[in-house]
This record gives sequence, structure tokens and C-alpha cells, in this order.
Amino acid sequence: MDKPLANRLESRAVFLRTSAVDVVVLALTAPFLLAAGWAPRSLSLAALALLAVPFVVRRGRTGRFARPMALNWPVTVLGLVFLPAAMLLSPAPWAVSWPRAATLAWSIVLFYAVANWPARPRVHRHGRQATRLSGPTWGFLALGGVVAVLAPLVMRSVDKLFFLPQTGWLATRLGWQHALPTNEVAGVLTLFIPFTVALAAAAWWTQRRRLLAALAPLTLLLLAALALTQSRTGLMASAVGALLALLLGARPRRKTLVIGLGAVALILAAVAL
Repeated sequence: MDKPLANRLESRAVFLRTSAVDVVVLALTAPFLLAAGWAPRSLSLAALALLAVPFVVRRGRTGRFARPMALNWPVTVLGLVFLPAAMLLSPAPWAVSWPRAATLAWSIVLFYAVANWPARPRVHRHGRQATRLSGPTWGFLALGGVVAVLAPLVMRSVDKLFFLPQTGWLATRLGWQHALPTNEVAGVLTLFIPFTVALAAAAWWTQRRRLLAALAPLTLLLLAALALTQSRTGLMASAVGALLALLLGARPRRKTLVIGLGAVALILAAVAL
């Protein structure tokens, strides 16, 4: 009876050690990859090579490069195929494409650092286990909340679906002649919305009321900020992303799937019109 518990503790200890490697590598490479346009190219390339260390360490200690996830193959293709292709096909690879590719490569490693962070199972009174959200996950959700609050205050006022003159109030007070473009703000919000929607839906389906009480207001705040951007591309991307997140995480029944697809189709049609 003690062996499964010992195995779980040993596995958690291994993941803690590999997570420490993730944190160290991300900290060491951040100045050279997040500011690749200003850092010496040789140091940036060395930092890029250093990003492989967490995957090698994880492979050696756990037997796999990352936990099994639906996004493993798409992210792998993005990092190993499309990023090099973008550099090769770009008319100005080092001036334009390299800073963005370096930032995206660092962000991919950050994603896997969060995804592989050791989970903390919680045992309920009836013997049922539920996985707690890790510290990095809560940090990511908190960052989404900050973005949702600041976005309407620093982005441009647009008049596509409606006009709200208070948009960009903080940018005006700071003296920014050109506030942030709404499409770029919507793109950042799209990074948070599908993930938050999926977590909130899971909390609702599993009747975790405290988690739902924390995630539901955050989801509504993110959706409200996205609506204020009036970005049709952002709205469509968030709708499709949330649908895919729900499909991959919940695997709903056919009836629920048809209803969900119909709702998304209506949203996309309304946005397109």
C-alpha cells in the first residue's frame, strides 16, 4: 500500500528538480532572447541553444521530453519547422524575424515549464482526488487579469461595432500619441481566453465551486476586454480556441458537441456580418 504513495512522492521530487532547471535556464536566457534585437547575436544564439537543456534533462530523468499533451506535436512543429522556415524565407531575417523568433522560442520553453510543473493532488473526504492548479498556472491567470484590466485603458479607440470614447484613457494621460493597436491587444487576450474558459468549464463540470468562483469573474473580465477591442480576428480566434480547448479537455457527447458548434457558428456569423 505504501509503494504507490512512494512512487508519487518520488515522481514529484523528480519533477521539482527538472522544474528548477527550467527556471534557471529561462532566467539565464531571458535577457538575450527577449531583447534579441539589442543583444549580441553570438550570445543570443548561445542562449537559444541553451533552451534545449530542460528537455534533455527531463528526458534523462523521466524518460520523456514533456508530459503527454495534445499540444506537444503542434508546438514541436511550430518550433522546429515553422520558426526556421520563417528565418529562411524572411527578406530581413536578422533585422525583423530573428527578434520575434527568439521571443517565441523562449515562450515555448516557458509554456513547457508551466505545463510540467509538479501537480499537487488533493484527496477529498470520499477518497476522490482532484489536481490543484500549480503556482505558475495561477501566475499566468493573474497576468491575464492584469492584461484584461489594462487593455481598455491603453488601446486605441475604434468605431467598428460601437464607439466608446473612454477607451485609451490611460494612454492619453501618459501622453502616448498612438495608443496600442486593438488587434495586437486582442492577440494577447487570445492567449488567455481559451485556457481560462477551459479551466472554468472544468471547474463547473467537476463541481469545484471555489475554483469556479475565482475563474468565472476572470473569464468574464477577459471576454469584456476582448469585446472592447472590437477585433473580429481576435473574436474568431478566441471562439475557435475555446472550442478546441473544450473538445480536447472534455471530449463531450455528440449532442453537446453539436450545440457547441452551432453556438460558435452563430458567433462567427454575427462577427463576420
